[in-house]
Amino acid sequence: MKKRITMADIAAEVGVSQSAVSIILSGRKDISFADETIDKVHAACSKLGYKSARSLSRINSKTIMIMSENLTIPYYALLTQQIENTAHLHGYKSFICNTNRNKDFEIAYLEMATKMDVAGIICLTHPHCPEKFSEVSKKIPVIAVCDRVENLSVDIVEMDNYKASILLIDHLVELGHKKIMLLTASPDINIGRQFRLKGLKHQMTHYGLADSFAMRVKDVDWKSEMAGLVDDYTIGYELMQDPAILKEGFTAFIGMSDLVSRGIADALIEKGKRIPEDFSICGYDNLLYARLLPVSLTTIDHHIEQKGLLAFELLQRQMKILNNREDMDFQEARIKLEHPPVLVVRKSTGPAPR
Repeated sequence: MKKRITMADIAAEVGVSQSAVSIILSGRKDISFADETIDKVHAACSKLGYKSARSLSRINSKTIMIMSENLTIPYYALLTQQIENTAHLHGYKSFICNTNRNKDFEIAYLEMATKMDVAGIICLTHPHCPEKFSEVSKKIPVIAVCDRVENLSVDIVEMDNYKASILLIDHLVELGHKKIMLLTASPDINIGRQFRLKGLKHQMTHYGLADSFAMRVKDVDWKSEMAGLVDDYTIGYELMQDPAILKEGFTAFIGMSDLVSRGIADALIEKGKRIPEDFSICGYDNLLYARLLPVSLTTIDHHIEQKGLLAFELLQRQMKILNNREDMDFQEARIKLEHPPVLVVRKSTGPAPR
């Protein structure tokens, strides 16, 4: 009969007391140990196949946590739905936590997950506290769906918002557009937006048009967003009410999302402008709103459905690694999967007006 591994075995392997092992594994904050000691304890648990009562409960769990920035944003709602559907097909249930881009909320949800029988966590955006995610990933399988970052040591379903922006600028410049404006909520609060902005600026500079690129920003606080007082559509629509924008010679507008772009288009149509004869418009994400008439939007397809499927498949892989000793050699391996962005050209873009 196979011997059950105990805390005493872990203590002997690491060379510390059994009480120290108990404190480290319980996650107590009132007593601290060197990071090296903590890492050795967790490594010994993995090597020897130690399973606490909590670990065994988590292994048998059929519940996953999905962490989103804000489900009022259609991108996150669609991605969440795809993950939920895939999880249900495999016998798992899910619950959703909105962090509202708040680091304290994020940490609180992660700590809650460690105290619950959660089989795994899928984060739909770049974590605001990557160190905490890396810590939790030693106990619970964690997957992130975000742009490539250096300080996040979990499996990632990667987005490439930088390349997405390059595709948009290439398309607009090929059509003869030289003065291009981005309309957005503050890019500072979201890593994906920052990568999109960097890509736009880089490619405009590549074409010698750095001085012909501009950005208009609407500051939005999360409380107003959650209350439904503002959304991506109103951001695009309200920013376009500034009469100075149409006097500055811009021939193409990019919305930070399809909904922002839809707001831009409606505002221009109300002013009697033609799309794309007078102005071209692009968006990101290729959501349902991009295909609506009378003007379907040129946009970027990020393969949201496939990303949801891949995120759950990676989560299952991590579950297997943490739950089976034969896979422990792969515990430190990190997988990064990416669907390259694709430009989808529709009726909202055309040759720049003379």
